[in-house]
Amino acid sequence: CRCSWLSQLRSSFRSPIALASGSLALPKANASILHRLLTQRIRKHPWGRAMLLVALTGWGQREDVNRAQAAGFDHHMTKPADFDTLSRLIEEWAGRRAQPSVH
Repeated sequence: CRCSWLSQLRSSFRSPIALASGSLALPKANASILHRLLTQRIRKHPWGRAMLLVALTGWGQREDVNRAQAAGFDHHMTKPADFDTLSRLIEEWAGRRAQPSVH
């Protein structure tokens, strides 16, 4: 199949939640650019607009959290991820999705 990497990424998701790891031995600036491109590509598709995107990195300073939010992630977590915190984020996100939108 001559599918794009984005199509392969989309078809690999069984749920609308994505964790992206930032510790790819890249300098922080390069990882930020990569993450921004990833989130922009995901968010531009109907299937990705409401997806919960969580940056999972080894960097946990305030500037790292700000950088993840600026890149388009909904949340930032440091490794190792705390399962209870991740579960809470998913439950809150699922609860917001279940509420009818008011216009």
